[in-house]
Amino acid sequence: MVKIGAIEVKDVDLKSLGKGKLKDNVIQGFIPHLLSIYDGESKVGSIDCTVLGQALSFPSTYELPGSVKNALREKETVFGIYNKNDHWNLLLIFPKQKQLWLANPTGEGTMETENVVRTWESVMASNFNESTSWTMYSQQHAVQEDAVSCGVFCLKFLESFLQSRTLPSKGSFGSKDVLAYRQKIGLQLLRSGGYDTWTGKLCRICGREDPPKCNFSSVPKLTNWVECENCIPKRWFHLLCLGSDSSAEKEMSFDCNKEIKVAAKLSLKEGQLLLKRRTNKRIKVCGKRRNGCTKGDISKLPLESPKDLIFMKKERRPKRDKHWSSVDENDYVMAYVHYHIECAVQSSNNIVLAEDVNITEEERVFLNGKGFIL
Repeated sequence: MVKIGAIEVKDVDLKSLGKGKLKDNVIQGFIPHLLSIYDGESKVGSIDCTVLGQALSFPSTYELPGSVKNALREKETVFGIYNKNDHWNLLLIFPKQKQLWLANPTGEGTMETENVVRTWESVMASNFNESTSWTMYSQQHAVQEDAVSCGVFCLKFLESFLQSRTLPSKGSFGSKDVLAYRQKIGLQLLRSGGYDTWTGKLCRICGREDPPKCNFSSVPKLTNWVECENCIPKRWFHLLCLGSDSSAEKEMSFDCNKEIKVAAKLSLKEGQLLLKRRTNKRIKVCGKRRNGCTKGDISKLPLESPKDLIFMKKERRPKRDKHWSSVDENDYVMAYVHYHIECAVQSSNNIVLAEDVNITEEERVFLNGKGFIL
């Protein structure tokens, strides 16, 4: 995870820079860099992606934040990048001239620009009690050649405007330029996020220093890490998050560009059952102990097939020192809970196999007899 001020950019967001649509936190994380270079006198104000999107979607009812109202009163230029129908647009606002400039990476149509003007007039009327007419400025510019680079174009449009008060000309920002600009955005986000201060501390899958652990356990886990041998800057992963926690693999060769198989436990969704195989007797309590479990402690079962099979489920539970009667949602956590096979809720389509579980035919018959179809 990269943290730029209050903005968090996670690894999956950075990976979208490769060839996907940019996420709003990537856009918001790059904007301060552009302003630091081209707006030293702080003459330009900005509107958050979500705020501008909400304002244009609900113009007569949405209350602009005080900081945005101040910017519209005081700044010569205010801008915002907003998403409409899964497509990013740049809107430049000139409050003193009562003028807008819409830059749509696919080009602006007359109906679109007229609608934006009417919508913005409604925003201003509801927030400033003004009924002034606004106009729309337009200029031909480069257009995107694919279906996913709208966010990249908006950031390039913004940089060009801040630098020279114009937009890239038609044909001047081709596919190779787009790729180079994606790399530029990613590199700057890494630099802004602190480079080595986070790359050696946070797992690139879970975003944590310590791997996830059971909320009921007070015993710290041994944290094994593996480094991608090709990444610059270096990227580290918990072995547990990659599906293994074996210390013997600490010196393994690893390339994160290859498919990463996330541990089944970490990708478990609510309602799914993870079928595990016990190798020791440390797992003790059945999650149904309060509600009718008659089989006793799980640890009393023999470590032999099929009795060594149990289910794990991710579910809402009170914290260790709290009780089910609490009405405070902060007293609850999502925890991993173990169940006897017979105590789990029967379903034929919600079972996930742990990495080390290969079901034998005898075990399959056993599970089928309990109502679980594999």
